[in-house]
Amino acid sequence: MRFMTCIGAVVLAFGIVYPASAEDKTAAASDPNRKICKKSETTGTRLGAKRECRSKAEWDEIADVAKEDLRRTIELGAAGNPR
Repeated sequence: MRFMTCIGAVVLAFGIVYPASAEDKTAAASDPNRKICKKSETTGTRLGAKRECRSKAEWDEIADVAKEDLRRTIELGAAGNPR
């Protein structure tokens, strides 16, 4: 009985987490203000990893800029001369 009381106290202290419904998951995934943290590692060191946290909208903007830069680089070629 004492063991069950301890387990009950632990469950109440931490709360019970129920899996979110599919609608909740899609709503959370599309929220532009949702905070997303990514880890970027520096080549050549084990200690150079950085954790960067931004909103989903900010990460989307960074991805769009990178895609546009890549498209421009491909169009101009490596030497900067248009094809």
